[in-house]
Amino acid sequence: MFSLVIDQGNTLAKVYLFDQDACVAQFSTENLSLKELGLFLVDKKFDAAIIAGVKSIDGEIIHFIGNMCRTIVLNADTELPIQNAYESPATLGSDRLAAACGAAKLFPNRPCLSIDAGTCITYDFIDAQQHYLGGAISPGLQMRAKALHTFTAQLPLIHFEKFEADFIGQNTQQSLSNGVGFGLVHEINGFIESYQKKYPTLQVIACGGDAALLFPHLKNNIFVEPNLVAIGLLAILNHHVQKN
Repeated sequence: MFSLVIDQGNTLAKVYLFDQDACVAQFSTENLSLKELGLFLVDKKFDAAIIAGVKSIDGEIIHFIGNMCRTIVLNADTELPIQNAYESPATLGSDRLAAACGAAKLFPNRPCLSIDAGTCITYDFIDAQQHYLGGAISPGLQMRAKALHTFTAQLPLIHFEKFEADFIGQNTQQSLSNGVGFGLVHEINGFIESYQKKYPTLQVIACGGDAALLFPHLKNNIFVEPNLVAIGLLAILNHHVQKN
C-alpha cells in the first residue's frame, strides 16, 4: 500500500510518500502550497493519506487530498495505535503524539523517550505498555539564541553551524554558542538520566532539524531516526486502514 503523509511543523512542512513502511519520496518547504504539492504528486499513486500539523493547514490542500483517497486529519479525537493518557489531549501537539507513536512502532513493549530537536525541544515518553504519559517542552537552539539577542542590549544574534570543542568560550560568539549549545546538551542529558533512573530499560530516540548538531555531544546512546514523526503518522494511518 502506498501512503501519503503530510506533517506541518512550526518551521517546515514535510511531505512523504511511503510504500508499505519504506519512504520512497519526500520533500520539505517553508510554506506548503497546493501547486507545490500537486507537482510532487505528479505520476504518484497512493491509497490513503494522513495530514497533521502544529500550524493550520490550507483547507484547499485537505480538500484536494480528500478527493483523491481516504484521508485522516489528525486531531484530539483520532483513534490511535497507543493509549493516550495525557491530561489535556486537545492541547497536545500532533508532532509530539506522532513521535510517541513512531517510538512505539520502532521499539514495541519497551519504555521510550523521543526527543525532537526542532523549533522547540520536545520530550515525549511512552511506557512499555504503550501508554503515552507526556513529557516536556523547552526552547530550541535558535529560539534560545534569539531570546538572548532580543532581550539584551549588546548580544548579537548567532547562527549555529557547530559547537566549539572547548566549552570555555574565549570571545562573545563562542560564549553565546557554547552557552546555548552546551546548556541544551546538559539539559537533554539531565532529562535522559532522570528517565533512566525510573525506567532502566529506556530507549531514547531522536529526531529534528538540530539533531545533527546536538546529539553527537551527548553521553548517552541514542537511536537517531530523522523521520520519526512521519513513521508515527504512518502508524496512525495504518491503524485506521487495518481496522476498516
